[in-house]
Amino acid sequence: MEYILLDTNILIYREGEKKLDKDILTLSRLLMDSIEYKLVIHPLSIEELKKYKDKDQRDVIISKVSIFKLLENPPKIDEKFLEECGGGANSHEYVDNNLLYALKKNYVSYLITNDKGILKKAKRLGLKRVLSITDAIYFLSKDEELILSRMPLIIKEKELCEISINDPFFTDLKKDYANFEKWYEKKQLQHKKAYVAFKENGQLGAFLMLKIEDEREGYDDFDVPLERGKRIKVSTFKVVDNGKAIGEALLKIMFDYALANGIHEIYITIYDKHKRLIDLFKEYGFEFCTYKLTEKQIGTYEKEGVYIRKISNDKVNYPILKVDDQSVFIVPIQNEYCNMLFPDVLISSQISMSDLMGTSTYGNVIKKAYICTRYSSKMKPGDIVVFYASKSIKSIVCIGVVDDAFKANELDSCDAYKKVVKRRTVYEDSYLENAYQKGFFTILFKYYTKLDKYIKLEDAIREGIIKMAPQSLQSLDREKFKKLLELAGTENKIKI
Repeated sequence: MEYILLDTNILIYREGEKKLDKDILTLSRLLMDSIEYKLVIHPLSIEELKKYKDKDQRDVIISKVSIFKLLENPPKIDEKFLEECGGGANSHEYVDNNLLYALKKNYVSYLITNDKGILKKAKRLGLKRVLSITDAIYFLSKDEELILSRMPLIIKEKELCEISINDPFFTDLKKDYANFEKWYEKKQLQHKKAYVAFKENGQLGAFLMLKIEDEREGYDDFDVPLERGKRIKVSTFKVVDNGKAIGEALLKIMFDYALANGIHEIYITIYDKHKRLIDLFKEYGFEFCTYKLTEKQIGTYEKEGVYIRKISNDKVNYPILKVDDQSVFIVPIQNEYCNMLFPDVLISSQISMSDLMGTSTYGNVIKKAYICTRYSSKMKPGDIVVFYASKSIKSIVCIGVVDDAFKANELDSCDAYKKVVKRRTVYEDSYLENAYQKGFFTILFKYYTKLDKYIKLEDAIREGIIKMAPQSLQSLDREKFKKLLELAGTENKIKI
């Protein structure tokens, strides 16, 4: 993952410059789902902000800064660079020079600032990766890496004997793991299965294979052996057909598989060279544990990092939802959009071509977006959204957790809005353009679970959860939500 350093002076603006708030929100939302870039703040910037004289404004600014990641172990500026900068006579200039130095030493990929002094100094020093916030928004809005392909891709579960080891997909795996072909042939004979996706040319584009381990498994080749016990090993996880959210879809399959088998620990081994894959797993809570020694095809040995995810119910952490003091909202969704966002919900009542063939990635991803006309200023990150499927099914069907909620036109431009939303949904361009112009309410959320038992409209009314079929976004109090969960029987994923 590449870091983008944000000059916190952007957050200290004069009256009449409050458009910057909107710009920073746009920038943050553009990067919300990116595993390419992450906004960071330099530690010296925090120290500088703490010296700000106006206490009320200082508290506001520091609260804004707290949502950003802190740049860890930034390089310590040397005297030579200070001379090149023209000195650092005061603390403010010293901080500015350190921001530029972090860029020069490639600790960050870009520096975003509206400070004319820094922009002028960067130009003199030949540092080209310094952007104004307007330039940064334009640059990121045009970055195709930040948007998914619109083409729905199908993930299928197949026996290994149906998949040829000679597919070019396996070339690198053969090099990275000694006896990979013998291992694969053994698993074929055992009729093992994998979750796979194919590219348009018929070659493999993605492959996920899982294994349940128990107390008999040994970990002697780990620097620090794992305790013996029941866990899921990600035997193989590889995606070469990038830009289609396949990795996220495979992660959802992995978590669903773990919970279905009552297992609360998953681990994967990854070579350090696969930085993008490591970032993806870290985003979903996997943590580095130790190293494992692995033999490669040519007979040499290399260490793989061991990354572990414990699935616990002590906090809101996908895929377990811990209900604390969040607000709860019920959201009506028409069948057309329900089938797009939650294809597993309507499968019993409406079979689509994707259902017949497999699971489309855009429907199986974790991060989703819902757009509606009803605005709620009360909805905030961490709140719970309960979806009521209207029309034919007329039932409360699934639950998500809010990542962000805002009016579409809060963002800097329609292009920026499209980039944010299209990573999570398949709304047509014309619909998104209309949503932006009219300022439709947009909910970015993580899809946690469909209910084990759907709650029909008449049952929800009889139990006092709702008074009538929801026509728009509305609040749901804690006791009614608790009753909903009791009726739904979804205790393995939602804890009160």
